[in-house]
Amino acid sequence: MKPMINLKTALGITLLFFTLISFDAFSQSGREFYRTPYNSRNSGSYGKGDHLLSLGYGVPNWLYTGYGVAGSVLYNGRTRHIGIGPVMLKYEFPIRDEVGLGVILQGATKSWRYDSGPRSYRDRAWGTGAAFMGYYHFNKLIPVEKLDVYAGLGINFTYQSLTRDRAYYNYYYDYYGYYYYESQTQSDFDVRPCGVVGARYYVAPKFAFALEAGYTTFSSLNLGVTFRL
Repeated sequence: MKPMINLKTALGITLLFFTLISFDAFSQSGREFYRTPYNSRNSGSYGKGDHLLSLGYGVPNWLYTGYGVAGSVLYNGRTRHIGIGPVMLKYEFPIRDEVGLGVILQGATKSWRYDSGPRSYRDRAWGTGAAFMGYYHFNKLIPVEKLDVYAGLGINFTYQSLTRDRAYYNYYYDYYGYYYYESQTQSDFDVRPCGVVGARYYVAPKFAFALEAGYTTFSSLNLGVTFRL
């Protein structure tokens, strides 16, 4: 199954987002900002007292991407899929003016409808994941109070499960006399490194729109909102 948006496209969208909102980049006095020593410099976009709660929706849905259902592989029938999510909840707490630690929770579902012979079948999948991230914020390098640009690295844990249509599973056994699949249900657990780049733009002192690109659990581009607690 060809993904709707690949990583290269996601990074391009993020770069465009940064470019558009950076027209305000020197609304503050840039010269004065850069004359201030690094340790005491801060644009105000992030600080040691900022606890952040973010809600997001990811695209594309990478859950079991590339999975070929039986109908399309064996019978060249029609295949349709629908997915929800991944939806993301992230909490970040500061450890210094430009560095924070975060926990990300994500979940996603997906289903495939396909035709085999005269009948239609449906396979279902779901997944959940958690990531632990360290973030560096560019509030000491970009002199824009409303713009918080950051990069993050961490480790990601994911679990995903796929259940094939029981009717098709039994049909294949009755017709051929053996199971084409080892099991009606399969699952995968992965531990991988992850990395993101992102930005949030504050339209109110405690509320921002956010965009993030990279790899976390089941998506490469996340759109959402952030609340300053």
